Amino acid sequence: MSEQSLKLAVLQNSGKPGDIEFHLGQLEAAAKNAAGQGADLLLCSELFMSGYNVGDQHPALAQTLDGPFCRAASDIARQNNIALIYGYPEKQGDTLYNSARVIDKDGTPIGNYRKLHLAGDYENTWFTTGDATTLVEIAGTKIVVLICCDVEFVEAVRACRNLGADLVCVPTALREQYVHLAHRLIPTRAFENSLFIAYANHSGSEDNWKYCGASCVAAPDGTDIARAGSDEELVVVNLDLELIDKARAELPYLLEPRNDVFGC
Repeated sequence: MSEQSLKLAVLQNSGKPGDIEFHLGQLEAAAKNAAGQGADLLLCSELFMSGYNVGDQHPALAQTLDGPFCRAASDIARQNNIALIYGYPEKQGDTLYNSARVIDKDGTPIGNYRKLHLAGDYENTWFTTGDATTLVEIAGTKIVVLICCDVEFVEAVRACRNLGADLVCVPTALREQYVHLAHRLIPTRAFENSLFIAYANHSGSEDNWKYCGASCVAAPDGTDIARAGSDEELVVVNLDLELIDKARAELPYLLEPRNDVFGC
């Protein structure tokens, strides 16, 4: 694990479902703002490119991993010297994935993650599950990407830790009835695994779906180091990666699980 720090920006946005150009404008404005505050990385929400609740528009809005939005985002990253992670509907032939694209500071795409656990009938109607994790390094920090309910699985975040992650970045689309997950589960997952978790949600509403906001960054000791309200917000925070070693020294039991009993 690197001993340096990472400056992270988390964008909580209220978008316009189906309006890709509008969301590209949001990305450009947020990247410029975050870079002006010295951020190394900007994390955006689940299906940020298209909006989440767009139903049967998903096939028409979906793009390939190197499509026009990715190319425009690469230009934004390079021009502002900031890495980006954003959610989008990805198409590969006739197959759609709920994906997250990772672009480095110089505009080079360095990762693409496809959601492993699809949420309910809605996502299962439109998307196919992924089958791999995504580990990247940005500004000396090892980062694994999950999407929304992926982080709710104990095994998923433990797998991130086992890959050597310092930070788990989670684009999400969490509605107001599940706000307790943002406040309770995310800090718990960070604490259980002694790593940072960044959680980027939508705000506002899309048709009859109202999002809770509550985007956050949780520290390795399970405390909030940043927490958004319910409205649009750009949160910028410095991650002291030395806190990972400190937390793991205080919780050595994580290094000695009884795999012979638990079978994991």
